[in-house]
Amino acid sequence: MDKSEKGSLESFPIHSLFLFPSDDGRLRHLDLRKPGECIWEGVAHDGPIGGLTMSAITRGLLVTVGEDEMMNVWKVEDSNGCIEKVHSEKLTIGELHCAQFNPDVAAVLSVGGTTADLIRVIDLTKYEPVVKAFSE
Repeated sequence: MDKSEKGSLESFPIHSLFLFPSDDGRLRHLDLRKPGECIWEGVAHDGPIGGLTMSAITRGLLVTVGEDEMMNVWKVEDSNGCIEKVHSEKLTIGELHCAQFNPDVAAVLSVGGTTADLIRVIDLTKYEPVVKAFSE
């Protein structure tokens, strides 16, 4: 696996849509039924994306973390596959290398960094922009 593929893949329930992180900070949303076609592409981080995770309970709730120390919360639209950033926050645990949602709690995830406590557990329901984006 080369460096541009170091992050994890996340698939949607229909198993043909995938999100690919990259070392250049770009996030790509692909439909495997349409080879060579990118549904959405954008800059997610200033530098490598360390990890991405999707909530198993809240449809379209995506979080990316990066070596830029940022945690970004995204909403993936079902209708057109577009991705909208709804919240961004610099965490104080150094470069961020991994994130994983709790499979039993819709908006709780853990994030791994390189300094301080190394791990932070985050409840996204405490962030008004996230609550608003997913209550519409």
